[in-house]
Amino acid sequence: MNFENYLVSHNIRFRPASTLVKSIASSRELLCLYEKRAFPDDYPHHEALNHLANMSALAAVVLDSIGTPFEEQVLKYLPLVQAGDPGLLTPGRRSRGRDLLFELVCAFNCNKFAPGATLQDPPDVLATHRGRCWGIACKVGYGKPETVAGRVSEGFRQLRRVNVDYGLVAVDLTNVFPHDRMYEVDTESRAISSLRYLKGQSLRLGQLLQETAQPIERAFLRAAGRTRRGPGVGIMFVVRTLGYHRATRTVMGAVLWHPCWRVALTEAEAFVGDFNKHWQGLAWPQSHGTVNTENGDD
Repeated sequence: MNFENYLVSHNIRFRPASTLVKSIASSRELLCLYEKRAFPDDYPHHEALNHLANMSALAAVVLDSIGTPFEEQVLKYLPLVQAGDPGLLTPGRRSRGRDLLFELVCAFNCNKFAPGATLQDPPDVLATHRGRCWGIACKVGYGKPETVAGRVSEGFRQLRRVNVDYGLVAVDLTNVFPHDRMYEVDTESRAISSLRYLKGQSLRLGQLLQETAQPIERAFLRAAGRTRRGPGVGIMFVVRTLGYHRATRTVMGAVLWHPCWRVALTEAEAFVGDFNKHWQGLAWPQSHGTVNTENGDD
């Protein structure tokens, strides 16, 4: 069963003007043109590929959940993401649809390594991993670092309202990540030998993710101080962007873990490591990810 047939069979209908409908139409057109090898000279390849990558990731969540306990949650959330701009890959304005879709994908991802993970507000996702109950507050970043840091603080407050062993705030940085800088050549540091290869692109992705996350971390810690309140132990920044592999577009994903306090470091790194492995699977046609770990403050 394909994605569109699934939506029809469950009577899920999105608004004609919604971004999801536009993405489905754009993806259908792109695949048709690809089969015919008939691309117009002015065809917007980059935009169309973003739409296709978005749809492929969402379709993976929906179709992989068929026949599993998580399917019920997918069916509940799909109609809720119809409004706004719920792309997993493309930047866009703030919308409830985008926020809900990130929650859905996080819960789906957690189910891969923590079966039984569920959507619950607050915080947003609950999962049992290696005998410990984890709470995940999901936030999509918009605007300046201070604005995103405010959303992180909101996530930690959500975690204080639930009875869990540990918690983390997952932040989607797609909206604030500098996608257009992915192919800049770093002339001072020779760490990137060639951006034609995935290794160089992965290094660049990790560098830019760290550059994007650091001002947010600093702004959050300035506001939060050094006193830990509640079960929250750190921030998990995630991002996805388009890359090239042997002249083929591919989706690249990266996860950056920042422990805010020296609590449950081993447990947290294990959880984030498992999350990253499965985060890489939500891609078209393949993805490559990195986990960067840095020391937090006491």
